[in-house]
Amino acid sequence: MIQRIQSVYLLLAGILPAFTFCLPLARFSTENPQDYASLYGLSLQLFGEVPLTTGVEHPWALAGLALLCVVYPLITIFGYKNRRQQIKKCKAQLYFLALYYLCFCGYCYAIGHDANVSFSLSIGALFPLLSYVFTWLALRAIRKDEALVRAADRIR
Repeated sequence: MIQRIQSVYLLLAGILPAFTFCLPLARFSTENPQDYASLYGLSLQLFGEVPLTTGVEHPWALAGLALLCVVYPLITIFGYKNRRQQIKKCKAQLYFLALYYLCFCGYCYAIGHDANVSFSLSIGALFPLLSYVFTWLALRAIRKDEALVRAADRIR
């Protein structure tokens, strides 16, 4: 199970989105450097006087998608006996990660447009992208493994 390279890729793809809960995803700042807001996976933290009226204090959709992106690859690892199901689950994981970024962009737009503040990405926004890459690598390895098994079955 873990000895296959796609299991390692899926394990990394499941661990990386968990960092979005503890690292900032984006920073919104005003002209005054003391006044800024940081968007985390579970909350929007305000520092100083930031004029936010969006009502976005807890981005629940972002947190739910991040949690789904953490759990789903770990579930996929244990379906190693059925490679076709693993392929479908990897594709679903790629869609979940794309949906995560769409949701993240929506939150950033809503916060930045409402308060008229400048926006910058933080390191936490990189981890779902790395998870996307590792999921894609796992999908390639699973397909390669399936092709190898089919070729061996054809020879017999």
